[in-house]
Amino acid sequence: MANGKLDLNKDLKFGTMNAIEDVNVANSGDRRRTSSLAALNSTTGCTYGKNSLSRRQRFNGIVVHKKQVQTPRYANRVALLGAYVASQPLAAGGEEAVDGDSTTGNPGPYKGAPYTIYKVYVPELEPRPAPKSFTDPVLHTYPDILTVPGRVDLSGLPLGAIVQITYEDPNRLYNPQIVDGDKGKYIMMNGYEEEQANTELMFMGARPGLMGDGSGPPTLPGQPPIPGPNDPYPPGLSAAAKEKKKKAEGERLMLYNDPKNLCTIGYGHLIHHGPCSEAKAKGKIPEEWLKGGLPPDGKNKTAPQPTMTKAEAIALFDKDMSRREEWLVKKLKATNNVKVTQNQFDAMWSAVFNSGEGNVSEFIIPHLAKSPPDYKGAAEAFTVYGNMGYRTEDHKEWLPGVNRLREKERTLFYKA
Repeated sequence: MANGKLDLNKDLKFGTMNAIEDVNVANSGDRRRTSSLAALNSTTGCTYGKNSLSRRQRFNGIVVHKKQVQTPRYANRVALLGAYVASQPLAAGGEEAVDGDSTTGNPGPYKGAPYTIYKVYVPELEPRPAPKSFTDPVLHTYPDILTVPGRVDLSGLPLGAIVQITYEDPNRLYNPQIVDGDKGKYIMMNGYEEEQANTELMFMGARPGLMGDGSGPPTLPGQPPIPGPNDPYPPGLSAAAKEKKKKAEGERLMLYNDPKNLCTIGYGHLIHHGPCSEAKAKGKIPEEWLKGGLPPDGKNKTAPQPTMTKAEAIALFDKDMSRREEWLVKKLKATNNVKVTQNQFDAMWSAVFNSGEGNVSEFIIPHLAKSPPDYKGAAEAFTVYGNMGYRTEDHKEWLPGVNRLREKERTLFYKA
């Protein structure tokens, strides 16, 4: 283990979690009873042979993914078959669900309590490589595993937890279930640390990842403030929001390619929807910004030298800020002159600055255009996964930092 952190690809070798047994004592490899060649063959056979784990009823593994879902769950195949025949979903443990209509044969939408599905890495059984991160595509091929019904103590197992699983059919590794586990956990490397913290907030795909269902986090309780008819209209962005955004963007006095590999400079000033090499080829970079050189293509790459002063970067930021501020004021006035609070204006402006005018127009403004305005719908639109700039343009990667920003904006929208 490096720095006390578990690396699944280096530390969990074959035989680490589940001890390998030599089931044939006569060919055990004991030098007193056999030749060197026979011992070598026996050792190889017992380590990699099909019977080396035949006596084991429970297998140790480590939780590498978790997600809460809300779909019908069946205790076993008999319960599933019974539900199909009767068109009546059954809850875990075979209890009848109340979501369907037995008179019409329509099971209806499932309204049962959510539960967690896990993915467990068992190095001795898993033919696929260990995942390198929480969003490794190989996790799509791992089976979904539930905890055994009735074990309330197994709810909320964290990433990195050591668990024991059994199989309904061990020969085919069919229908695994978690039958025991420890809520202690390893801190895993290779991209797991951030997701390990974030995944505790997952609910119906609340934290997006490659395995997320796209629905977004749970709706916040309560109602955002609704401005009264005599409340003043925010003249623009608050001073606190300006400084917070400037600090969040960070000062970069040279050209750089941002986390989406888009050419940027200063305090998040977007030059081109593509890398800086492409922006230069298309003549989109002023000559004075090229004095420090170009960053290499790729995400989070920076040019060798600065090309502007701090004052120039602040002036550019103020210009970008004012343009988006003016756009938002006009957009709200054109939307039935809808009123918003200062916090709501600041939250929407932040989304405009980071995600773009088009996304705010498409996903947030329509809720405010309703009669009466749907302030809660507008707030929740900040965090619909797949929208508002959550994914890279090739739709292959989630951006956790953007997710967190959208959630902060939604929280601000709810504040009075």
